[in-house]
Amino acid sequence: MFLTKMVLLFILSLMVINSVSAIDFTITYPETVGQNTEFTFSISSEESGTYDVKAFVHDDIKSSSEIYYNEEWKSPYYYLTSAFPEQESFKLISHYSGDTQICVRLRETGKSVFSQVCEDITIEPESNTNTEEEEESEEPEDEEEPEEEEQPQNNHALIPKTDNQEKEETEEPIILSSKSNPEDSSDRIFLTKQEKTRIYAIIAFTFFCIILIILLALRKL
Repeated sequence: MFLTKMVLLFILSLMVINSVSAIDFTITYPETVGQNTEFTFSISSEESGTYDVKAFVHDDIKSSSEIYYNEEWKSPYYYLTSAFPEQESFKLISHYSGDTQICVRLRETGKSVFSQVCEDITIEPESNTNTEEEEESEEPEDEEEPEEEEQPQNNHALIPKTDNQEKEETEEPIILSSKSNPEDSSDRIFLTKQEKTRIYAIIAFTFFCIILIILLALRKL
């Protein structure tokens, strides 16, 4: 009987402590965020008093997530002393990716008992977010390319050619070479070496005959 009474008293004391120390609050946050991308969550509560805040994604270690407070990123392992309700919105960044939970703890400043709220959250891998941005940036480029290729063809087809333009395209300037001039070719006479020697021989024989005739004429005188 004594043991049963002690157990009942212990259970009642725990229930009283929980009812006194429990803090009723809710959190608002985005259900899907990117890895290594900061996001904002907010705390709302009707409780009066000053509370320390502890918030993290997946686990309360720096390698999983960090919380921004007093203009610097801090490890989620430690409480932010007297942060709520003076500040209701906080920034978190998750280094973990996958389906996990975001947890927020509140405890009355100066006490060790806390209340915790955990909700499901999806952290998309950083590589997926980068590929989506690259695909979005490439889409408008693909749409503009066919317009640039078709533009000169359409302009060429719409502008009719005039008669002068057709004549200029068909008529080509005729250039006469000086070597192919018929006048120059008719005036020039090309002699071989044999023909030259024959001419020189005839001239020499004629000159010799003239001298011989002159000598014979002088003897008769």
